[in-house]
Formats: sequence, structure tokens, C-alpha cells
Amino acid sequence: VQLAGMLADIFLIEDSPLSLREEELVNELIDHLLQNHTPAIRSQLVAKFADAARMPRRMALTLANDNISIAGRVLTTSAALTDEDLISIVEARGADHAKAIALRARVSEALADALIITGDAGVMKLVAENLGAHLSSQAINIVTDAARLAAELREPIMKRLEMTAEAAARLYWWMSQDLRRYALRRFGIAAIDVDGVRHRLESVEGQAERKRPATGRVARQPEQQRRIAGRGDQSHVHENAHRNQSAPRNRPLHTLQRQSHQVGDR
Repeated sequence: VQLAGMLADIFLIEDSPLSLREEELVNELIDHLLQNHTPAIRSQLVAKFADAARMPRRMALTLANDNISIAGRVLTTSAALTDEDLISIVEARGADHAKAIALRARVSEALADALIITGDAGVMKLVAENLGAHLSSQAINIVTDAARLAAELREPIMKRLEMTAEAAARLYWWMSQDLRRYALRRFGIAAIDVDGVRHRLESVEGQAERKRPATGRVARQPEQQRRIAGRGDQSHVHENAHRNQSAPRNRPLHTLQRQSHQVGDR
């Protein structure tokens, strides 16, 4: 642990910068120390380098892929990690790593897209609340749709500068009264526009529902066929009886009147 601290101090000395060869040697020693899985050594290196712009990228990548207790500070503050590095970590690691990345002072559109498509509501919320994050139209639409089910996303996404009137209208019926008033003030959404969006959503959802296979109905058909087959000719008997009972109702009016006169004559 002391050696790790000493190497970090040597690397970070600004008064006497290292030559390229000396920096390479220090990097190799630090890499060797990182192969030791002792948490105390990695924690010491994180404490020394996490806030420093000169953290070696290889070290940053190693620490960023560690357990979140070690990786968290590096993921949130290290300038050595590129967007490509961070996107790879989002795709390979879990929600805890993604949440730490979502707290960075600057989050590009590409990185924000990678964070949001994880589908984790907690990650989406942190990105939406991060004023240093830049959200694409795709990201706005994904979070807006998710906010219909996740109430905690509604206010953060509505307050984003990138929010559009169309996206706000899609979310309108799921908002609180306060957010509805905010949307009307900000976008001037007319009630007819909101209703139009709602009807389009219902139409799309209805089409999707009709396209779903009616598995329950199909599964019951063989049983229904067996029941019908088991009844045999009884179904025809019942059907004929029903017809006989209902026949007078279907006779013409003049026929019924003539029959009533005949009965009266008798």
C-alpha cells in the first residue's frame, strides 16, 4: 500500500515532470500492483489519482471495471476515460456502474443514449436530472415513453431543455396537475392537440393488441370441438325445438290476425 502511494506521488509531481521512459516505468509498476487483488492497494491508487487529470488510462480502465466500491469515483470523475471507454463499461457492467457514469459533469449524446437504452429507470432519472448531459431526440422519446409507467421520470424529463411539445403531449395524460399546467405554459399545448395525440396512441395500441395471437382462444378450440362432437344429433333436436317455439313470432301479421278470427268464430 505504501509503495502504491509513493509511485502515485512520483507520477503526480508537477515540479519535476517525469521523462517518457520514467513515466513508462512507473506505469508498469502501477500495473503490476493493480494485478494484486488487495482492495487496500486499489483504494489507495483511487484516492491518489481519481481527481487527477494525469491518471494513466490503463489504470483508469482497470479501476473502472472493478467493483463499484472501487470503480465509482473513477467512473464519475476521471478525465482519462473516453466516451468509447465509458460506453463499453455501460454495456458490459451493471446498473451501479451506469449510475456512477450518469453523474459525470459532462455526458455526451452518445453516452447518454447508451445509458438510457439500458432501460433502468434509476439510470434514466440520473441522466435526466444531470444538467451536464446532452440528450438526443431518441433519448427524449425513450424516457418520455418510460415515464408513462415510471412516475419518478416525469418531472425530470419535462424540465429538460431538449423536451419537445410533441413528447410533452404524449405524456400529458400521465402527468400531475402541476406538470400539466407547466406543460401548457411552456409549450402552449391546446386541448385538441393533446386529444389528437391520445387518439393516435390508442389507435396504435389497439392495432398492436389485435395483432397479438389469441393463444387462449386457440387453446380452447379443440375442447369446444370435442364437446360439439359429443353432443351428436342432440344439437339438431334442440335447434328444431327452438325453431318451433319461435315460429309464431316470425309469422306475418295478417296470418296471425286471420288465425285469431278463426278462433273467435269457433
